[in-house]
Amino acid sequence: MKKFLLGSLLLKLALLAGCMTPGGEKSLPQTVDQVDLESYMGRWYLIAGTPTMRDRRSHDALFDYFPRRADRIDIQFYMREDSHEGEWLMFRGSAVVADTQSNAEWEVSYTWPLASTYRIVYVESDYSVAVVGDAQGRSVQLLARQPHLPRERFSDMMLLIQSMGYDISKIRRIPHQAETR
Repeated sequence: MKKFLLGSLLLKLALLAGCMTPGGEKSLPQTVDQVDLESYMGRWYLIAGTPTMRDRRSHDALFDYFPRRADRIDIQFYMREDSHEGEWLMFRGSAVVADTQSNAEWEVSYTWPLASTYRIVYVESDYSVAVVGDAQGRSVQLLARQPHLPRERFSDMMLLIQSMGYDISKIRRIPHQAETR
């Protein structure tokens, strides 16, 4: 029994070490190699994500991305709070493309001077689905061009997100109805 417990502990430590960098920090999923900003712009529905103070009770949440200049993006985040019948709330933000070689890392701000790093870690070739994570690997968002993903596709995406090292037990699926903003 002691050998089993010791072996189990060593296995857990090895798995944990596999998720750490040499400095002891959690390794983050790599961003995608290239994001075509023109294809990425437009409407994205927040299908699921790690809740933030702003969107923890959101319904019908979506983002609109608009190019401002070559490396700057305007963001409008819309949501209804608590129900599909709630009043639409809108938050304006902006982003600066921090990695202009890949366009996959942005610095996003909704309230100056606060900013967070937006890392595009997965995007479908047709830009129909994307996964975005923060720089610390604590939060993640599943975005899609449509307000609903088929159950099987959603499950596949959750497995992908989990394989990237994100804690999917903290993810909240955002309720959407057919009517959108």
